[in-house]
Amino acid sequence: MERLTTEAFVARLRLTETVRPEAVHIVSERPDGPVVELDEYRAEMVQRRLDRLGKPVVSIDCGPTGAGKSTADLEAFKVAGRSLSIQRTHENCREVVNDCLADGIDAAAYPKRNTKGQEANCWNRDADDAEAIGLCVVRSVCNSSCRHRQRCVDSGYLSEVVAANDATVAVATHARAIHSGLDVLCEGRDFVAIHEDSLDVLCPQTSIPAATLCTVREVLHRLLNDPRWLDGFAPVPATNDDGQTTRDDRTTEAREARFRFLHHFADVVDRLISFADETTTAKEVPVGVTMPEPPGLQSLLFKACRELTLRFDGKPVWNLLLQIATGETSHTGVLIDESHRNRKEAGDDCPDAE
Repeated sequence: MERLTTEAFVARLRLTETVRPEAVHIVSERPDGPVVELDEYRAEMVQRRLDRLGKPVVSIDCGPTGAGKSTADLEAFKVAGRSLSIQRTHENCREVVNDCLADGIDAAAYPKRNTKGQEANCWNRDADDAEAIGLCVVRSVCNSSCRHRQRCVDSGYLSEVVAANDATVAVATHARAIHSGLDVLCEGRDFVAIHEDSLDVLCPQTSIPAATLCTVREVLHRLLNDPRWLDGFAPVPATNDDGQTTRDDRTTEAREARFRFLHHFADVVDRLISFADETTTAKEVPVGVTMPEPPGLQSLLFKACRELTLRFDGKPVWNLLLQIATGETSHTGVLIDESHRNRKEAGDDCPDAE
């Protein structure tokens, strides 16, 4: 093949028309209204934050990127004391921590739990499975005889969580605020700043198929009716100083509390399933009397899910249902995007609970 030079190639082109772009004219217009200098605007942002310290108010700052919202937060942190900053990503969290430390403010970020690679701070893969279905990792795995617990407390995930809890300024992601509950993170904090779009934090949304609710009901039914699991709620014997057999009241009361809560929990799930079966319009779902979550409940739920080998398809179902059953959610809106009644007629119903 003949090798063409650049000049020869251009000479063989048949140019029919040369088009030149029109000149672009940039017009600068002064905005209407009074002009506020940037320094003055940033000073006002700081003052607005300081004026609201100690007052139970929610303020929205819609200032554009680069206006200085994060810098204004720093000034509020110095005065407020214990504060919380909620950011979109872990990278954003690290930036806030670095800014605080550079300004002499004690700060730490809630960690991202990682079980893979050299940056792993968690060495129990069960925690990944528990988190995927919406259980609290600390309550379901970490506090349930994890063989890596001491290492984690000394230099792992739990150590970093404690550091963030104790820091003057704690920094968390939107995802942690949604999963852990905003009220939990805000407890004991005098100033809270939520950056970026805060709607997902203030009004979290979770999609749960009706079939997944049926799987949850099966787990609860097994716990409350299968003799193998019922033994775990029986009174615990103990031996007193005289060698007589008595009852271990503390352990027995804890077991009874879990048993009572599971009955309440099952009733809540039944109400939601009935709602999905019967409703065609939006309506209130009465939960009834709420109950506090007893210690050890989530580790029991996780153990049951693992032993029953039930599939949840990675849906964080337990977190939402527990918040409803314990009253942590003030309002719950339910959107039915598939008729569960039609699923039953097609033979795709909840597993039988016999």
